[in-house]
Amino acid sequence: MSLERSALFGWVSLVSLLACSESTPVAPTPEPEPPNEFDAAPPGPVTCNGTQCEPPSAELESLGVTRCCTDADECAYRSPVANGCFALGEPGGVSPECESVATTAGRELPGCCTPTGTCGGLDRLSGLGCVPRDAFGLEASSCAPDSTSICSNVAEVVCDGPEDCDADRRCCGRLAEGVYDRFSCFETCASSIDTRGETWFEICDPVAGCGEAGFICEPSSLLPGFLFRCSRGGDASAPDGGDAVAPDGGPVAAAGIRCGSESCAPTSSCCVRPPLDPVCTPAGGCGCDPSRVDAGADAGNLDGSADAADADGAD
Repeated sequence: MSLERSALFGWVSLVSLLACSESTPVAPTPEPEPPNEFDAAPPGPVTCNGTQCEPPSAELESLGVTRCCTDADECAYRSPVANGCFALGEPGGVSPECESVATTAGRELPGCCTPTGTCGGLDRLSGLGCVPRDAFGLEASSCAPDSTSICSNVAEVVCDGPEDCDADRRCCGRLAEGVYDRFSCFETCASSIDTRGETWFEICDPVAGCGEAGFICEPSSLLPGFLFRCSRGGDASAPDGGDAVAPDGGPVAAAGIRCGSESCAPTSSCCVRPPLDPVCTPAGGCGCDPSRVDAGADAGNLDGSADAADADGAD
């Protein structure tokens, strides 16, 4: 082959190679995505400070709760909605000083105050308790911790049946995060779960029964023993369905709003505030106040009675 033909052949080969490279560019290798700080650790044995940690319950595992080690190398748990390791039942109670927390999973947690004076979100569903706001990627805020920050729920019961509502309305209770946290009168109580996992049930009188055919008025372990809700009965797959076991009993009042063994006047409400006893309060005055044992006539008890302490002091 002559020198000219060799050069020509090499030039053609080079041009072909460049053309091929331009027509089929090689895609760059993608960089790995940084880990999500809210992703829970994969399930499996976890050992902290030489001790193998106990796994969460099957119910908590179904919610994505996993084991982890704290900075102090102690066994704890991680929730997929918060960043960090926490013991189950972190102390702190519902507080009006702290805003509710909206999680990335679409849940809304009530605001709570920790014993150290930090606002958080009360994660009742995962069992973590009062988790500081910064664990949810939110700006930290402070609160005033005191003996009133102990309630796991504060709910004002404004009705315990349709008799406490207008003629065209029914008494409804909202089940959210495993507790009934709101009671109000509506034209109808929605029977389906909304996007945040909240369900409204009709709150009923066991004598009058339920307004919707096919439902029965039953107690529930998620309600105080003096309140009842409508259920299809026996449907354990439904939220708060098929569970007719109440934690406490007590007489059912014939008039007014039931509140433990008492009955509140129509102008007042029953304040449910576990672990404290329920108490009659003026409308809009429900709160976590351990000093309020029996508000008596000022709170609108149906019989207008004063508390035992006041009665003793009158002697």
